[in-house]
Amino acid sequence: MTGPVTGEIRWNGTVVRPADLAPPRCAYVPQVPRLFTGTLRENVTLGTAVTEADLGRALRLARLEIDLAAMPEGTATAVGPRGLRLSGGQLQRVAIARALVRRPDVVFLDDASSALDGPTERELFDELRRDGVTVVAVSHRRRLLESADQVVLLGRGGMIGSGTLAELLADSDEMRSLWASYAGPDGA
Repeated sequence: MTGPVTGEIRWNGTVVRPADLAPPRCAYVPQVPRLFTGTLRENVTLGTAVTEADLGRALRLARLEIDLAAMPEGTATAVGPRGLRLSGGQLQRVAIARALVRRPDVVFLDDASSALDGPTERELFDELRRDGVTVVAVSHRRRLLESADQVVLLGRGGMIGSGTLAELLADSDEMRSLWASYAGPDGA
């Protein structure tokens, strides 16, 4: 399927084609991103010329500054085949930096913070919000749902509810059931 079954897609009030929602306007980060053998910088920039300011911003937004400080080679650090020298959380944050380095209008994160600990995930989304990045996130994590401006509940092959988390919890049996099942050991 290449577009909506019915209706239209609007971007800031203007009808757009699905093809208009491609990089660099939009960026996508999957739950299990793929890196390649090379340096951290090469994996973020993908061979595209970017300014040091844009690279630094992307690394800051992705909460990689502390990790980089511990890497003697900094952004020249080799990540190993498929990023195997990085932790799962670092790998996800490198992929998030890759998505952010070209300053897209919208970033789609498909459970892309699932390997992050609670405090790092909170810092990441707080930093994205402070910077004004528009994020569409697929997640079941409580912290992320609690901080979302809008929650869209999907089920039965389509959208079954939308609104703030409080509105969905008040109006949707499905959301209340899901919410009750989300309690994890750390409340994630």
